Amino acid sequence: MRNMILMEAVDKTFNPAPYVSALKKLLNTCKLTKFRSAESNLNFYSAFFCCQAEDPLTFDQWRQIYTAALNDSAFCNSLVLYMALYQPKTYEGLFRPLGQLVDSELREMRTNQIRYLSDVKAFYLMMQNRFESIGITIKAQTNDMGAIQFLVTVNGVLQTFIFYLNDLIQRQMDGSYDKDDITFEVHGEPLAEDVRSLLTMLESAEDWIANETDHIIKTEMRPMNEGIVNAAKEKAKELHVAQQKAERHFDEAIMAKVKDIRQKRRNAKHAEMVGEALRVNRELKRIMHTLPIALISKELAVITWVISVVIDRKTDKKDREILVNQIKDELEIVEEKIAVAERNGDDKGKVELIRLRQKLRREYERIQKYRYDPNNMPS
Repeated sequence: MRNMILMEAVDKTFNPAPYVSALKKLLNTCKLTKFRSAESNLNFYSAFFCCQAEDPLTFDQWRQIYTAALNDSAFCNSLVLYMALYQPKTYEGLFRPLGQLVDSELREMRTNQIRYLSDVKAFYLMMQNRFESIGITIKAQTNDMGAIQFLVTVNGVLQTFIFYLNDLIQRQMDGSYDKDDITFEVHGEPLAEDVRSLLTMLESAEDWIANETDHIIKTEMRPMNEGIVNAAKEKAKELHVAQQKAERHFDEAIMAKVKDIRQKRRNAKHAEMVGEALRVNRELKRIMHTLPIALISKELAVITWVISVVIDRKTDKKDREILVNQIKDELEIVEEKIAVAERNGDDKGKVELIRLRQKLRREYERIQKYRYDPNNMPS
């Protein structure tokens, strides 16, 4: 709790504007020299890509600086030119201080480690999205592989950090397992193969959608004329359309799996179905911690199925109360993710999360028969 209080204090008192202005000044100096000054280029590289500042900063402070800078369109336009025209002699040290800060701050924390790591992962994913946009712009203007080497290296480093964070989050989840968890003790049988397949698909949603997006672009999108003036804008639009289509395909695949599971369970004993549903919901809470913000809503079909099983009139009061407590947990996770989306300027993710929050609240009210009030919850 002390760590969280300190983090909130930093959020309220730290002003990233002077640091962002300093970065803009360094980048503008590079631009004035047409990115030919080795000294100017190195100064900006050290400050921005190697996280060098005069004062020692926390990870959250660096997060605020990068978020503000990468949301500035003029800064990003100059960064496109910088990354296309400047080739560092060595890429050693890219964002390394950020990784070191995560390790050191995590060691000092006694609680809220999973929330902290989820926030860090959300930030890295935001960075990755911003650099992906920069890459689309660069690729639309040149076919020179040397020009995108810088970008490829940056994305590779960020992806390595994300893999490392996924491992840390999983280890924290394993370490936080409570042997007295009533859901596990009462309904502790292993999950069926089709349910495990469904949960695995949810966990790998990001990779599934990325692969499907690539497939759609390669097989369904028309070849582009690289010479057109608006090539960057057209490529960005093409990527957006393909990603939207891939997400629809993912939703349809999840719905089909859920429908198939429900069909197979039609003649199962009610007690067995309730036990399985509660165990599935426990796994969903774990997955919600690790999924990217924009993909959390993909769990809704599975949550709806779980709730429909447990609120059946045959279900006893104890199991229904377990589900209610799990919905409370899920609502808390969603609230945390909404706060992360706000801090990262992720408006689309925030809207999706607010929709999910409303649906979860409606389900809670459907079970409890009274309005959900987070500030006045019965124990």
